[in-house]
Amino acid sequence: MYTADGHMCAHLTNPDRPNWDDPPTTAQKLAAFEGLAAYCGRFELDEANHVMWHYPEVAWKPSYVGSKQRRPYRIEGSRLTF
Repeated sequence: MYTADGHMCAHLTNPDRPNWDDPPTTAQKLAAFEGLAAYCGRFELDEANHVMWHYPEVAWKPSYVGSKQRRPYRIEGSRLTF
């Protein structure tokens, strides 16, 4: 998700993550965590170099907060790919 005021939020999951039992096993919790990436923060575009920069302010991985993430991108028609 990207907003016009320069913020973004991403939530990526492995589509093959197993469903959880109730309660989940330790292995199921680990598989869920390992199959997840999520962060939100500001973003900037460097149109000359076709690079999008993400600046996570909250994240599933503590070391991501405050980092600068480079995301090369291209636009083909109305589709954004990075």
